[in-house]
Amino acid sequence: MRKSGSGKRAGLQQRARALVLTAVLLLVCGTTCAVHAQQQAEPKPLADWLLVPDYRLPLNAGNHPGPRVPLPYEYPDISVPLPPLQVKGEPAAQSWEPRLDSGVLRGRQFALEMLVHDHSDLPVGAGAFLRRANGERIWGLLYRYREVSWTGFHAGQAIARLEKRTEWRSAFDRYWRHMVLSVDSGRVTLWYNGEPVGQADMPPAEVDGTARFVLSSFTQAEPLMKLEDLVHRVRVYDRALGESAVRARFDELCGAVHRGLICPGTFHFNAGPIITHVTTDSATLVFETDRPTTGVVTYGSRLPADQKVASEEPRTIHQVRLSGLSGSSLYYYRVTVRDADGNEIHSGDLTLRTASPQGEPITFAVVGDTEARPHVNDRIAKLIWDQRPHFVINLGDVTDGGTKSRKPDWNLEYFLAFTQLHSRIPVFAVPGNGEWGNRELYWYQQYMAAPTDQGNGPGYYTFSYGDADFFMLVSRPT
Repeated sequence: MRKSGSGKRAGLQQRARALVLTAVLLLVCGTTCAVHAQQQAEPKPLADWLLVPDYRLPLNAGNHPGPRVPLPYEYPDISVPLPPLQVKGEPAAQSWEPRLDSGVLRGRQFALEMLVHDHSDLPVGAGAFLRRANGERIWGLLYRYREVSWTGFHAGQAIARLEKRTEWRSAFDRYWRHMVLSVDSGRVTLWYNGEPVGQADMPPAEVDGTARFVLSSFTQAEPLMKLEDLVHRVRVYDRALGESAVRARFDELCGAVHRGLICPGTFHFNAGPIITHVTTDSATLVFETDRPTTGVVTYGSRLPADQKVASEEPRTIHQVRLSGLSGSSLYYYRVTVRDADGNEIHSGDLTLRTASPQGEPITFAVVGDTEARPHVNDRIAKLIWDQRPHFVINLGDVTDGGTKSRKPDWNLEYFLAFTQLHSRIPVFAVPGNGEWGNRELYWYQQYMAAPTDQGNGPGYYTFSYGDADFFMLVSRPT
């Protein structure tokens, strides 16, 4: 008997549905397998330490705007009870022994990752070491004065060594260096900025359970520099890392540094808030977050503050003007920001003082060439705060670069050190040759908001404070 036309159509529809269902199942299975394979391929660290310098003013002024990842150790003493390490005759300035089962680092399968930030022309260094209880080194991963090296020891003697001499051009974002020590079945591979430096065999060693893992800094040439000023991140894995894993981590860290992230993975302020301009009746604030946010600033002459101004367009860098203020008066303010998921962070309660009218005496501080060494700028910020000037003038070379690609110089160097001061005392800045870069003031114009009246332009402006008129001028590079 022949099937009717409707019967044929029904059979074809059933087959089509079956094919679609099969395709969906294959797609789901393939996606699940791909996700599972990706999860398997992504190594999870056994330990992960982020070291962010704790730059803040003393006493009641010592708050961080927004959340920060705390240091994994405490001051004043982070020394470990071992004979001091020495590198080329220089004893370690600081040493820290993390809470970690060193058995992982005594095995034949592990990896150690270290990210170093060095914007100094002086011979400073930091390293990670595995030591015996008597202080004898078993191996050491070291960065010192633009040299990356790994050394394996046997009976107190250096047996194996891998090294690479670097320059700032080979560092990413000029001053950052990524090192990975990967050990696979006793075979050591040293990686620098995503590329292999060389391989060697791990020297034989009889190591008992008293071996210790230690991080140390060698900063005799920079007495103000601490361990966290050099070492930014350390990770330990209980497996070797291959080429794809090392390069993926390098790319991830490059992205975080290039975006100027102080605490990657944490909702935080990348910059500020900073007070970039004050008059007798207004103040201008600039602040930046690690992701697009909306913001509101509440302010007033007493707490709780009863005035507010909003920045309603989602963005990372906000500029907000507080108006209706009185001259030579103290105000409290707080910046609150919200991301797209409704998460909120705030700056805590901060203070600012409006400009003095004519007839009142004024004091101000003058700085310049703040382009490097955030640990030095931290000391300068605290010394200025001790004098409580009305404002600060920065004469230029605020950072080492003003072009769009040089964002880390602002977030991870200048603002990291100076937010503690500029969130309470206004800064009036002019650009130097560093900010001009290739004839652009990209970040200066976004961070250092100058008055826009009186015919001012990028990098030059005037302002009045008390009985004084200030003319802020910059010579453009030829």
